[in-house]
Amino acid sequence: MVFFQITLATAQVYFVNPKTGLDSNLGSKRSPVKTINRALQLANETSGTNIVVLKLMPGYYYLNDIVNINSCQGVDSKRRLIIEASLMPDDSTWTPMKMPIIQSTSDNNSFKQFKHAVAFQIKQSHVTIRGLKFIGNPNPDVKYYYPIAKEDELLVDLNISQCYFIGERNSAPIQGAIYTFGEGLKVNHCVFYNCRNGILRFYNKANMGYKNAITHNIIYGAYEGALWFDPDPEFIFRNNIIANCQHVWVKYHKDNERYRFSNCVITKFSSYVTAIADGGHMSENIQITNIDEVNVKKEGEVNLIYGSNENLPRNYLHLTEESVGYKFKAGIFKK
Repeated sequence: MVFFQITLATAQVYFVNPKTGLDSNLGSKRSPVKTINRALQLANETSGTNIVVLKLMPGYYYLNDIVNINSCQGVDSKRRLIIEASLMPDDSTWTPMKMPIIQSTSDNNSFKQFKHAVAFQIKQSHVTIRGLKFIGNPNPDVKYYYPIAKEDELLVDLNISQCYFIGERNSAPIQGAIYTFGEGLKVNHCVFYNCRNGILRFYNKANMGYKNAITHNIIYGAYEGALWFDPDPEFIFRNNIIANCQHVWVKYHKDNERYRFSNCVITKFSSYVTAIADGGHMSENIQITNIDEVNVKKEGEVNLIYGSNENLPRNYLHLTEESVGYKFKAGIFKK
């Protein structure tokens, strides 16, 4: 946290406002651009090593095609790109209505392994996305939709924080909220609600020294898998709530690494560990021999807070105080 407080003072910042912005503007706070793509273009025209920040103002961001996140002069740049809400959830004046909403209605726009649709395609290393709300894709021609994807396994260091991912399987589904390849995926303080799959991370062959960590998240109602993870001996998994999901953890069938799950609630599931073979065959409820559980609760009720009438409460889709695991502080608030 201190890192961002120190370096953001010299960052190159561009503001985006989908309601009042114009793409002919300069991207300043008083003169915001209208689209994320235009802000990325402006960022790509800058030079130097300072952090680049795109500040998204409250509003609805409609995407009719993929947004390629590659603004820092090539994939080898060491410059961090941050895409964040102009007002973050821990601010005292924040309300759910002030959270930027990202929705793609795009047709299939990515074809690695199979055709699918992506909202944000990460095409550079060192990216942070935080404080945004992603909802599902209603396009009937799209079978698989991923709000955030990183399909190049040589890219590293993707941090996703304080975001909502909300799917509706009958009208605007999310196949997988976060779909990534490679090292350095860190997901914390996010809420995944009724997505078919929560977090998917595959192929860790580069060995570039970046750890993967999943902490302080709520994954609720995943009607396939809460977590898909290829082998990673240093994988960090703690302070997560996983409830009402079909499969909790889908792993490669030859994965014999040892893992540590700590301070978690994992309850109301069909299969805790499911192994998937090279041909895609799933073996459910396999014997668990490689997970060390520390303060992992598998009994008790997990109940969420929902909106009523016209209003969404500040802590909607978070655990009620009576829920098991409430003290683990999972959800979008860090304070």
